[in-house]
Amino acid sequence: MDQVRQIGRSYTVELPILSNTNSKISFGDNETMLDNVLVTGISILGDYIGASLNGRSLMSNANVAKGYLTLSDGQKKEYNKQLPLELFYRNDSIIHIEPRVISIRNCYVDFPLINSVVIPAGPPAGLAVMFVFFYESIK
Repeated sequence: MDQVRQIGRSYTVELPILSNTNSKISFGDNETMLDNVLVTGISILGDYIGASLNGRSLMSNANVAKGYLTLSDGQKKEYNKQLPLELFYRNDSIIHIEPRVISIRNCYVDFPLINSVVIPAGPPAGLAVMFVFFYESIK
């Protein structure tokens, strides 16, 4: 029997990849929706959805799976350091984490093999990876 999980609040974030020269890619400074919330889970949308929210092509699942996610708070304390993105594809679902207050602007993904990825010129330029963060309000 399939396990049913109730999903509360979620927010989808686009991680733009505009160059293949820097392996550490941070989430945008404009992402304030996830400030002061407890993140409880994360999922990655696969390349099968076709395009990002801003129309960018999505990085292939095979290349995304070679990356590592680091979650940090507002003081840049790293809670989950180098979480392999391969886990998201192996489980094909939401990765549940201990509820933590994070600052998405201090979180990043490291793609050690980014220099082998071809980045489209656009428009819109670049590739993207789509993350869905599941969260609860701080009580």
